[in-house]
Amino acid sequence: TLTLHRIANMTFPRWYPTATLLPSGMVTIMGGTVLPGASSAKNPIYEIWDPSNPTQLLFRRQSTGMITKTKDIYYPHTYVLPTGDLFMMCAAYGEITEPMNTTVRATLPSWFDVAPHLYMEYPYTGTSVMLPLTPDNGYTPEVVLFGGQYMGAYVNTTASSLALRITVKYNETT
Repeated sequence: TLTLHRIANMTFPRWYPTATLLPSGMVTIMGGTVLPGASSAKNPIYEIWDPSNPTQLLFRRQSTGMITKTKDIYYPHTYVLPTGDLFMMCAAYGEITEPMNTTVRATLPSWFDVAPHLYMEYPYTGTSVMLPLTPDNGYTPEVVLFGGQYMGAYVNTTASSLALRITVKYNETT
């Protein structure tokens, strides 16, 4: 009908969030702050919207690492892996998490290991892409993170020309 309808409200307002479609058809909504602008209390939870029960949102706690190792959880870079787990990277911290039960399966190498004090989260905004999963690469997920700015830089500072490529491999027996 080309109209919007309010179905439900999130538990917390979110400024600078990321929404990710899961294989189940559910959607995670994570990151963002309670009020507009930096440092206005990052959300320690993420919410899951289920289209089969559209008026209720489930909420889950962010991991301790995501809460303590990011300044604010702005626009986290999230990708669904072939296992259904979420690849999440924000600022210089990243992890692979099972989104429904919040189990952290792995902590990712820190962006700071490659480029100390280079941030990817807003306002030092970088971007990312998950490369195609193909038979030629054995359906191995690879995520490339681009840009960002050095901590303490202003928004109008030139972005970094660096990129970080992360290949995600699984132990098939666990």
